[in-house]
Amino acid sequence: NTLLPVLSMVHGAAIAADDSKEGNDTVDTTLGPGRAQAAQLMMHHTRNTISKQWDETRALALSGASRVFCRFFSVFQGLDSMEIAWKLLLEFVEASIRHRSAEVVTAGIEALAELLSNCFGTDSGSVEDSEAMRKLWCDAVGTMCAVTAHVTADLDPCTALQRQRWI
Repeated sequence: NTLLPVLSMVHGAAIAADDSKEGNDTVDTTLGPGRAQAAQLMMHHTRNTISKQWDETRALALSGASRVFCRFFSVFQGLDSMEIAWKLLLEFVEASIRHRSAEVVTAGIEALAELLSNCFGTDSGSVEDSEAMRKLWCDAVGTMCAVTAHVTADLDPCTALQRQRWI
């Protein structure tokens, strides 16, 4: 009841910053406006707009959410809302991988890799649990296929064929 709503709020605020006119305005770096002498804060160019700051927040939130989800995967498996929560998390991952910011895309790819590699070692061995795990795994692989198709959609077919030969 906490993890995904926080991720949803961060995602929504980041989208609002991306869509707003102010999202690309340079952040005011003046400190102490009520003082006689205002001090200037030095800010790196990668964080000098509101949308860039939200990109960082989005990347950190997704990274943290995927880590928590994997760490407590066995607890999440016992919840009635596990399948819904899993699908929502995968939707956030997919939206991140489709984002325009390299930082957010990288966080999305890393989150998907973590979910695929670290969440699936807790099967109890029962048929019901095995089937549930297979469904979750299929959802994650489906997300991976969707983003792969999105990323490679603009590739020249000849380039795609060349890449297949080397894989």
